[in-house]
Amino acid sequence: MTKELTNTRTHDQQQKVTEINVLIIEDDDDQFEVIQDSINEFNEENPFFQLKYRWASNYNAALIELISEDYDSAIIDLQLDSTKSSDDVLDGNKLIDLIIHKLRFPIFVRTGFPGKVQAEEHNFFKVYSKTYKVDDIISEIVTIYKKGITNTIGTKGKVEKYLNEIFWERLSHNINEWDAEFLLNKEHEISLVRYCMSLLNEYLEINTDGDQLLEYHPFEVFIKPPIKPYIFFGDIIFESEKNQFYIVLSPPCDMAQKKYEKIIIAEIELLESIDEINEFKTNYYSAECDKKLGKARKAQEKIIGVTSNNYKDKYHYLPSYQEFPGGLINFQKIQSYTLKELEGFNIFASINSKFGKDITARFSQYLSRQGQPNLNNTVILKNILGVKELLS
Repeated sequence: MTKELTNTRTHDQQQKVTEINVLIIEDDDDQFEVIQDSINEFNEENPFFQLKYRWASNYNAALIELISEDYDSAIIDLQLDSTKSSDDVLDGNKLIDLIIHKLRFPIFVRTGFPGKVQAEEHNFFKVYSKTYKVDDIISEIVTIYKKGITNTIGTKGKVEKYLNEIFWERLSHNINEWDAEFLLNKEHEISLVRYCMSLLNEYLEINTDGDQLLEYHPFEVFIKPPIKPYIFFGDIIFESEKNQFYIVLSPPCDMAQKKYEKIIIAEIELLESIDEINEFKTNYYSAECDKKLGKARKAQEKIIGVTSNNYKDKYHYLPSYQEFPGGLINFQKIQSYTLKELEGFNIFASINSKFGKDITARFSQYLSRQGQPNLNNTVILKNILGVKELLS
């Protein structure tokens, strides 16, 4: 749970204090004091960004805290009861398992027995020995909090708020309109989840006032690692021998029903490999240096045209993400492979279906385009303008 309080230390204007709620689970008084001292020191140095903490010295007290309070992070000692030595019955491991499966906030284990931790480490779950600096752990807690993780998808974050609204303001009013026989079907729960996710997406596409659509961050284009256990439309795949990224373009309906002999993929070209785009960038830098802002803005608009897919019909832009450098899908450079032949490729990520639909539409439009013979514009203009001769 986070709060914003008025800080009385300001002189010229009032500023807000952001609070981070941290649960300290530690049975040793001396070790608790070490953590407490570091937190107090941080709070002294950061008057508008405060860590508020509560202390639980045993398993039962920790359970009560987790049930009754909302936290943004926890610092946990592994062995809270010296009579327990088996890894699976250590109180710390049981609390870690509870938080991972029931709650949503980062965990920092500080223990004399790092090897006894059962859960796998990742960005939101770190394990340190008791010799590790508490100041560094606090720094990590603050860094994660500033990214908005707990305030967005934490137990009491915005997602939870929207799900409550969906339950009470929407499902409660229209669930009786659903087909009664369908609701008795064992598959109805999956449909309900999809329906709720669709409603949730609607909430997340508008601002808090509900009067304006929000822009998406480039990282929202990708799902990494992919959720589907098999290759599918929109997968970004990598061929290490050629150091080349591709995207799978076979229709989703064919791939879902495995109605294909070969899978269509298209090459993703790096922006720096396209001369015209390099020229746009060169023009931007040179014009900016020469203070020719008009030319720089024009070059900037050209680059925006590339990233907003108003450059050339054969291209579709994908932003960079982690080790994927981004680039342009080239609908002219398509290849087909059997599923067996693609086994040597690595699946890097999947494209979010919201963005995948546009790729499908543009690819289909590009393939189905039909040209026509050039018309004599001289004759047409003379007819429209009612003149015998055009301006030279």
